[in-house]
Amino acid sequence: MTDLIVFDVDKTLVKGNLHEIIIKYWVGENKSRVLSHSIFSYFVKLLPHSMLRRKFEYFPINLISEEDFKKLTINVIDQSMLINTEVLRRINRYKNKGVAIALVTAAPTKVVRHLSLHFEIPVYASKSFLGVIYDDLLAKKSKVYGKLTAQGYIIRSIYSDSHLDFKIGSKNFLISDAFKIEKPL
Repeated sequence: MTDLIVFDVDKTLVKGNLHEIIIKYWVGENKSRVLSHSIFSYFVKLLPHSMLRRKFEYFPINLISEEDFKKLTINVIDQSMLINTEVLRRINRYKNKGVAIALVTAAPTKVVRHLSLHFEIPVYASKSFLGVIYDDLLAKKSKVYGKLTAQGYIIRSIYSDSHLDFKIGSKNFLISDAFKIEKPL
């Protein structure tokens, strides 16, 4: 059995939703991108149910090339105002001690792939096709935890902004709205 520390990405490692930050930087001041993203956002808001809106909110990421996605992700990582430096410090401390670490997030794989590659940490994420989520981990991370446990991992700690991500038997750290690590729950 191998000890494992789990970190969420959005509002935990990243101060916000990574896909929204990347889209914002990609859109920038390009007038056609601003217009198309504004129109798309308006139509998504018209969808009648929040889970339906969630399924489509990632669609704009398909317009971003892999090369741009990588550059934009590295840009986010390099900006301390966008990264929770205390969480990053803990990730590095665990890595230096040789402890297994995983990112478990409800964001789609495309959004977190370059983050995972940069930090050399495996990621377990929602699945999407053309930006439409079809295997959502939102409030269902216990499925991943079960698979990890079956693979011989013992989840010792979980860092997340949501109680829904926590597991009984693990030391659970809540990341507050001020991006502070609260005492274990």
